[in-house]
Amino acid sequence: MMNDQLRRRSVGSPAARSVLLTLLGEYVLPARTGVWQETLIGALGTMDYKTQAARQALARSVAAGWLTTERHGRRSRVALTPDTAAMLETGAERIYGFGEPPEWDGQWLLAVLRVPEERRDVRHQLRTRLAWAGFGSLRGGLWISPHVESEAELRQMAAEEPAAELLSFRAQLGALGEAERLIAEAWDLA
Repeated sequence: MMNDQLRRRSVGSPAARSVLLTLLGEYVLPARTGVWQETLIGALGTMDYKTQAARQALARSVAAGWLTTERHGRRSRVALTPDTAAMLETGAERIYGFGEPPEWDGQWLLAVLRVPEERRDVRHQLRTRLAWAGFGSLRGGLWISPHVESEAELRQMAAEEPAAELLSFRAQLGALGEAERLIAEAWDLA
């Protein structure tokens, strides 16, 4: 048991909430119906997450607005919120949409994210959304994407979070710098 815990830590075992998100995307999203809470707890249990960790992942997901719950006697049915369903659909399109890469004209979309220091929660949320949208971080609040069409997603983020300031630019890599190094810094491709 102890070796198992050490192994999971050494290889960076994902948090129960991350695995829960995968389960929701793979099994709950396609069904478009809710699922019993104990089913999700059991599924996480089969992946070696303790019951307490599974319950905490569910509770935090409900508190964050990812999920809703509905009581049925002593049992609870868990369902995706519309925003979570939309996020998971976008992710599924990206994950399963591999194939021939689209034609690229060399244009990069740069986004500058500024959030007041006292609103760290907003900063964390927007960083997560930018990463989920495929942006890579160049540090210092500068994000980059080869998908200039993602600007509409930036506009939506800015509209939904008035505490944040988002600026966007379209650019090409100049004479200084190497594309390979830029990509390696922005995204952990390994």
